[in-house]
Amino acid sequence: MQIRRLSSDDAAVARYVEELWIPYHRDMGAVVESHELVEDEDTVREVTEYLAGGLDSSERYLWIAIEGASDPFARIDTIDGTFAGFLLGAVESSPPTFDWPDRFLIGDLFVRESYRGSGLAETLLARAADQAREDGCSELALDVDVDNERARAFYEKMGFETERHRMRLATAQV
Repeated sequence: MQIRRLSSDDAAVARYVEELWIPYHRDMGAVVESHELVEDEDTVREVTEYLAGGLDSSERYLWIAIEGASDPFARIDTIDGTFAGFLLGAVESSPPTFDWPDRFLIGDLFVRESYRGSGLAETLLARAADQAREDGCSELALDVDVDNERARAFYEKMGFETERHRMRLATAQV
């Protein structure tokens, strides 16, 4: 299994969107009611354009796990292997006026169902932790939906602890 960083190459980003991003959000929509995807014939193009712009940042990372890829230097969009999972993360620097550590914020972590239980999620988290150390971050942080019991249990097993609760209120109710 190769773990490769995705850059803004549109062909590779489109493949990622089709093979991982959309399935991830469909799965999330089945678990978390407020996570429904609006899909139409332009979804792949629109999401590809949206994501491609930020992937070349030195503080934003998108790693793809690819099974069956033999050439570590091949362009991702040309690899015949299976896209098995991904982790999207970014460095969250502390404002200088606070005594907070810089954190590596995990935005999304997804492993295809057929690879769940294989250790791939742990491998992706280890890659994020390595990057966090390289970037001078002393913590990994993430948000997880309260309804996503499987993810919460996994993160707790990995040692993540609840630091705060995010609450929301629809503006129409105010």
